[in-house]
Amino acid sequence: MSTTTTSTQPAATANKKATTTTKRAPAKSGIGASKKLTAKEIAARDAAARAVLEAQVAEYAAEVLALKAKRNKALANVNKAVQDELDNENKHLDCPKGTAGDGFSLREEMGLEDNVELYRRCQRTVRRCVDKAGLDEVHSFRGQDPAKLVNVYRAARELQPYVNDWATAEVVKMLLHNRRAHLMRRERAMSPVYDAMDIQELNDF
Repeated sequence: MSTTTTSTQPAATANKKATTTTKRAPAKSGIGASKKLTAKEIAARDAAARAVLEAQVAEYAAEVLALKAKRNKALANVNKAVQDELDNENKHLDCPKGTAGDGFSLREEMGLEDNVELYRRCQRTVRRCVDKAGLDEVHSFRGQDPAKLVNVYRAARELQPYVNDWATAEVVKMLLHNRRAHLMRRERAMSPVYDAMDIQELNDF
């Protein structure tokens, strides 16, 4: 019995060593093992990825250009439609010869002979623009600061697009003429205030 036990121990020890040796053995290359890429292969992989990205960027850039072209075309069509509308609207508003009240009727030339309310509204709009621009009521239309007149025209177009610059100028001329006449009348009468008739005429010139 003692002899049998002694002979078994070396065999068990040998098996244990074999198992340990097997565990420590390096893994053999095969399916699933990672392969280290060469520098050439890495460069080829990066070049392929870069080519894909460049193709995507080029595609997006082409789409952006197409959208911009479409937008610009739409804006051009809108601008043309607006300009055509303005041209059609202003055909009957060509500047006539003479002066309003002396050669032609401003309301008729503006095509508002049957629309007194719009005509009055245009007058009120121009009057507000004149007051805001600070035109000198002592001087006539020709004596006004051109820069201030430009401000009047621009503001009148924004507030009342129907009014052409020449029509605005005629309203300004009439307004300044009436105000200067009232100033002169006040000076002659030595009166520091407007009377009721003056105010009515100023508002309904």
